[in-house]
Amino acid sequence: LNSFGMSINYSNEKGTYIQSVIEGSIAENNGIAPNMEILKINDLYFNSESDFCNYLIQKKKDPMRIKLLNQNKDTLNLVLEKSPIISTLIKP
Repeated sequence: LNSFGMSINYSNEKGTYIQSVIEGSIAENNGIAPNMEILKINDLYFNSESDFCNYLIQKKKDPMRIKLLNQNKDTLNLVLEKSPIISTLIKP
């Protein structure tokens, strides 16, 4: 999920969660923070480690519809889209 500026992980204690967020990224700009629990990405609910593995196989779709649970147990529903990459040729 680095294209959105975040990494996810799974642990028995936390379930599937946001491990880290890159400062100034699409994820941070949408209020995503480390340790938020991931409930759903696109059509895949995260209830177990096997769900996390299934997501890794299915991989990233653009846009990403993500449902999170923050530290206050509030639900956050977001749609993240990758920023277009603009390349410029600089001539000497």
